[in-house]
Amino acid sequence: MTKNLLRCAGAVTLALGAALLCGACASTEGKTTTEDKAAIEKTTRVDNKNGYTLVITERAPPPLEGEDGLSKVITIVGKAMFSLFEDEVRRNDEAVKKAEGRGFPPDREFPFSVDYQEGRNDGRLYSVLLIYEWNAGLAHGSSLPFSILWDKKADNVLGLKDVLPLAGFSSLEDLSEKARASLENNINPGGDPELSAMIRKGTAPDSTKFNVFLLEDSRITFYFHQYQVGPGALGIQSVSFPVKQARR
Repeated sequence: MTKNLLRCAGAVTLALGAALLCGACASTEGKTTTEDKAAIEKTTRVDNKNGYTLVITERAPPPLEGEDGLSKVITIVGKAMFSLFEDEVRRNDEAVKKAEGRGFPPDREFPFSVDYQEGRNDGRLYSVLLIYEWNAGLAHGSSLPFSILWDKKADNVLGLKDVLPLAGFSSLEDLSEKARASLENNINPGGDPELSAMIRKGTAPDSTKFNVFLLEDSRITFYFHQYQVGPGALGIQSVSFPVKQARR
């Protein structure tokens, strides 16, 4: 499960508008039975053909006017993320059938949710962080952050190389070293060697380790996937640095 999540996370950064999960649900098996619409908050129930129910809750930012390219990214990746969750539920259902002779009970519900935090939104850039959370029938749920930095003028997604200079980092190695030191101070003050090893591996100077970030006017925050820099119980971790220069 963890490998699948990290593979998906490394493939693309994503953005989310009000229609994200509507597009995702359109590709699922079964049918939508109830829907409670609100301005930017919605809960949808999907009855799967195997009997159990998928409960999708979204709190999504409104779409940006005129940003059709961004909307396409939202739709494609939103569908992929929901499919990842749905496939995980199906695999777990099959595992229960093999172990116990029957699958999940018909009244079992599986939650899938997304929330967001907006960062910079000016004439040039739009930054948004999205947190996906779900439980596919295991003892513990999954929590996965995604982000997108959208260049409105160029009509494309910006990456890590575009934001490193904003926080004054001379290189990816520089970011790696400072992020590691910050995490050691925040979550490993006792110097546990096993946790240090996880932090070191999770903050290696590899761009895929730092591809989730939220850019704000005065700071940039990097987010680490569940299990990336510590045990799953620690959840999503983050480190923040002041922004040295603005890009308009």
